[in-house]
Amino acid sequence: MTPVLYDEHDGVDQRRVLESQDDPLIMYLVAPRRPDAPAGEVLEHAALSAVRCVQTFAAAPAWSTALAEWERSAFRKVCLGARPAQLGRARALSHASAGEVLCFPPRRRSAAEPELARLQAHTGGPLQADEAVALNGTGPVMVLLVAQDLELTVGKACAQVAHAALIERQLHRPSAVNSWEGAGCPIAVALANDNAFRRAKSELVVAAVRDAGLTQIPAGTETVLATEPGTALPDWLRAAARTIV
Repeated sequence: MTPVLYDEHDGVDQRRVLESQDDPLIMYLVAPRRPDAPAGEVLEHAALSAVRCVQTFAAAPAWSTALAEWERSAFRKVCLGARPAQLGRARALSHASAGEVLCFPPRRRSAAEPELARLQAHTGGPLQADEAVALNGTGPVMVLLVAQDLELTVGKACAQVAHAALIERQLHRPSAVNSWEGAGCPIAVALANDNAFRRAKSELVVAAVRDAGLTQIPAGTETVLATEPGTALPDWLRAAARTIV
């Protein structure tokens, strides 16, 4: 059995998590409430926008201190839903993006600008699998496997895959991560049923997201697995993982 990689800041210590909620540092993602793209593509964009946000603002004088503190603390992410006009106003703030998804460097909840503070959490229905199309992936692709049995909403899943993409950069081998970033950070997101999720943990090198338990699911629940970029996907995983529609 291969070891599963975990981020030390994931929210399994509920005492620490609750203590950090008075005015937490939050990385906000903003996605359209009614996106043009399929949900799976939105999730890929959410993950990529979070990576681009860290890449863009880690050394930016206005954001580097808050970002470094956020990485050391709760590492919290929230996905907000926006109508087209709201999305346009949010674009005036410093952000990184992929597709229609915007990602904003961490700021205190109390300091969120009106363009963010007025938005509500993104919900949407549970993720739906396309049973007809199996997952494909070649080259230095990072595959994010979302736990299908949890029936996460689109907004919750956006925050979870963003988290997975960021901890993957910290936990997987630098050589694999560097190759992935050099290729433009290609990401593929798919649903995996409970059997495939468990088997991936036992047979592949994966980083796992453990939820803090603040919203939809119990603390410590594993929601997403991130494969090390460039991992050859076994046939059983290609057959079991499903694209998201």
